[in-house]
Amino acid sequence: MNERKQTKINLYTNVIALLANILVGIYYTPYLVNSLGLAAYGVLPLALIINQYIGVATQTLTHAYTRFYSVALQKGNYVEASKDISTSLVVVLLISLLLVPVGIGIVCNVDSLFQIPSDLLDSSRLLFGYTLFSFVVSLMSSLLNVTLYATNRLDLMNILKISRAIFKLLFVVIAFEVFAKDVSFVGLANLLTEGLILLASAFLFLRFKPSAVRISLRMFDRAVLFSILGMSIWVLIQLCGDTLLYRTDNLIVNHYWGTVASGALGAISEIGSYVSVIVSVIGSLFGPLILAAFAKCDHNKVKSLFLEQSTIVGCLSAILAGTISGCSSSILDTWLGHGMEQYNWWLVMKMVVLPYYAAGGILAFVYRSWNKVRFPAIATIGLGVLDIIILIGICEFFKPTSAMLILIINAIFSVLQCFALNVIVICKIYKKCGLRFIPIAFKITLTFWMCYFCSIMITSILQANNMIMLVLMLMICVVIMSLLVYCLIFNKEERVKILELVK
Repeated sequence: MNERKQTKINLYTNVIALLANILVGIYYTPYLVNSLGLAAYGVLPLALIINQYIGVATQTLTHAYTRFYSVALQKGNYVEASKDISTSLVVVLLISLLLVPVGIGIVCNVDSLFQIPSDLLDSSRLLFGYTLFSFVVSLMSSLLNVTLYATNRLDLMNILKISRAIFKLLFVVIAFEVFAKDVSFVGLANLLTEGLILLASAFLFLRFKPSAVRISLRMFDRAVLFSILGMSIWVLIQLCGDTLLYRTDNLIVNHYWGTVASGALGAISEIGSYVSVIVSVIGSLFGPLILAAFAKCDHNKVKSLFLEQSTIVGCLSAILAGTISGCSSSILDTWLGHGMEQYNWWLVMKMVVLPYYAAGGILAFVYRSWNKVRFPAIATIGLGVLDIIILIGICEFFKPTSAMLILIINAIFSVLQCFALNVIVICKIYKKCGLRFIPIAFKITLTFWMCYFCSIMITSILQANNMIMLVLMLMICVVIMSLLVYCLIFNKEERVKILELVK
């Protein structure tokens, strides 16, 4: 009962965090586009790739630390838990030392790596520099937040997420209105925000950690170091590969089609980020539960969780992604301005990946609990490299006039990596589960395209001429599609699991 109660609290705070991110996002992206112009905004997605890696690193370290820390905590071994978190501090310092020189190289050679107008070079260097320091600060926050994740206090972590979204927007608006509309201030706002999050994380760590758990360099353990560092590196490689696959098209488009095209694709990709945030409202609830069940060797519960929740989370994501794809022209025209509707199929290609990414995320919780991360990491990098070779080859030898083919190929590789690869890894751990994933993939695919075509029909009847009408139209589409999927796609057990979350 305590676990179910905390899960409901986590769900409610997830919803609040979602609403905060949506409200901020609705204002933030158009504000940046209108304030900076599409050409200057085109530089921002390049630096925001580093922001994406900040989230990747935070997620990586959370998974790696928590895997060892939670197992020790569940067994009541506080000495081992102290060794885990103390040694994790050394991991943070090592990763920072390894990555900072790479980041400095990027900052110093930004004009060689990216196609950036000469009048934006100085601002771009500052933008990348501030983002680099934000990365380092976020690593420390991740270390301190491991206790919250291990004890299933996602509600407190949601407070930090809400604060991060609000302060980033607040600092950017103040800088733009008081000083100048300079793209570098976006990076500075990120750095200041991460500093505040670090202070809040330190307070929550001291307030909620078990009294017997402490951080001390004298608790450093070499064996723990190799275990945590090994898992951190492999998970980091895999998640960087995830980000590379999802953002590779932006780099290619920037190089071959310029900053205006990459700016448009960057804004469209941000919509995908918002959908991921929405899906995480439910998906993120089950990471701590899967890890706790694994620590207690309750593998029947682990299998039940990943089979049921990958279906539910994947289909719920497909409802949102399919609806947004069907309404893509209205969304781009109303939200980002006239002329952007020409990129509607770009938005569809970014959306079609997300349901499989969401379902695959549930599976990733499982094999990371087992610390089976080497194979998926290597395979992810392999797919990413092959993707880049194919995309560059197409651009160099066939010279397409449109970037659409690039987006299609990148979407195919992304689905292979985020879903098919994860299924293969899970089947290596839990035998005889392979056939169970066929109906899961079918349900996700059917849900996406059903919502896509139904949304097209609805938008042919309802016209959105402003943001209020657009939001109302999307809400109507999502409600209708959710009811159809609940009645036609989900089976009885899946309906029960959904009702248990909200009752």
